[in-house]
Amino acid sequence: MIIALGTLYGVLGAILAVPATVIIKALYQQFYLEPRRAEAEPVAEETRRLIAA
Repeated sequence: MIIALGTLYGVLGAILAVPATVIIKALYQQFYLEPRRAEAEPVAEETRRLIAA
């Protein structure tokens, strides 16, 4: 993304691409990766319960 914006808009595009990349990464982690971790917790708890039994 940084190279693409740098190519299209020069130095200003490269400078603005850095915060845009960070925002996209944060949104990806918050809305794509975190829900998957939340769904895995009940499965892990059920596994612990079955192993302990």
